[in-house]
Amino acid sequence: MPHVTAQRESRRPWWLPLFGVVVYLAVAIGALHVAGVAGYRLGWLWSLAVVAGATGLLAWRWLGPAFPGRGTWIAAFVIVGVAASGWLVDHAPLSKARLRGEIDAIHLQFVRKLSETSAGHSWCRPTCPEVERVYRAPATTTFKAIFDTAALMRVHGQLTDIEPIARRHPQHFLRVFGQRTITEIRSDKASDHVRLRISVTARRGRVRHPAPIQSDSWTNSRIR
Repeated sequence: MPHVTAQRESRRPWWLPLFGVVVYLAVAIGALHVAGVAGYRLGWLWSLAVVAGATGLLAWRWLGPAFPGRGTWIAAFVIVGVAASGWLVDHAPLSKARLRGEIDAIHLQFVRKLSETSAGHSWCRPTCPEVERVYRAPATTTFKAIFDTAALMRVHGQLTDIEPIARRHPQHFLRVFGQRTITEIRSDKASDHVRLRISVTARRGRVRHPAPIQSDSWTNSRIR
């Protein structure tokens, strides 16, 4: 029986194990990208384990000790898997949990959360993840409520410059196109308070040059 098994392995094309590893790597990358797994809180770890770790393990298992350049092939597959994991993390939409973290990082002062809703899926079918919160803010002007929120976003790196906001004085609505999110800030003046609505929507992929800020009072003022 060992002799028969050796004969079968000798008749097997030498490139077949390599082809199997490549197919697994391509399927794993495609599945994780479509599902948006890399956008979860520990998505980078799952991507690294499935794409780099499992690929290296399969290469070690399928390429026998007698395979020419076995160690080089295994190292190459692991390096490609690590690079692919980084690409997946960079292009996956942020999950709902991470979007909530984006809003939490603003640390709004003197407000009370009234409600929170979420929608969408990490595979962006039909829409990407979105989290919306409604706050009750002090009875200030609607502009001050929006400007204070935008200023806090700048402190936490979600805006690069708030000077256009201060100069143009938006009144009720502000939309900021970030590299990985679209943030909308709306405010409505009530008799004794301001209702502040913050909505953050994930974007698939990292946009290197975000679109301009938009508001109900101006357009085409870029974040500089």
